[in-house]
Amino acid sequence: MPNSKTNSPNSPTQPPEAGNASKPLTRARPHRTFDATAISAICRLCAKSLNEREAALLLGYSPRAWYSFKARGKNSEKFEELLTEFRADRIDSLIAKIEASADGEGMKQRDWRAAAFLLSVADAKRFSTSAVAVEVKMPLPMLTDARMKQITDKLFGPKPVVEISASVEVKALPENSESANETKP
Repeated sequence: MPNSKTNSPNSPTQPPEAGNASKPLTRARPHRTFDATAISAICRLCAKSLNEREAALLLGYSPRAWYSFKARGKNSEKFEELLTEFRADRIDSLIAKIEASADGEGMKQRDWRAAAFLLSVADAKRFSTSAVAVEVKMPLPMLTDARMKQITDKLFGPKPVVEISASVEVKALPENSESANETKP
């Protein structure tokens, strides 16, 4: 008696029908659209310093599809407005955390560094600990070779002039080779 599994029409060992032989068996891709939830998720990730490509990939979207969606209509402007709102909320929440840390809320003790950081951000000229670039109001004059020579002459005095001659005096060796090979006692 033949095995019923191998003779069934759905068996993988059975040859495919002639009409379906040209079509490979593939699963249809789900068509994903960018709804309000997806757009807000991308905005949240971008507010956390990811770029749009990374955010789309992290959420399972094609970056090309995201940029194509953004290019249609006024989606780009709407996205920028929404992204600005999310960034403002994120900055506000981070500042609130720093202020809470400076006040000691929910902590064993206050952290003075949080308050010092807020001061350095609020007024960098007076409270920043990092080096601040100094703006030069006047352009510095260029020093020419002649001006540089005047300054060095004034500081160190004029340089003495040294003449170097290019002549070389050549002396002939004595013809007596025995006297040249003798060693002195």
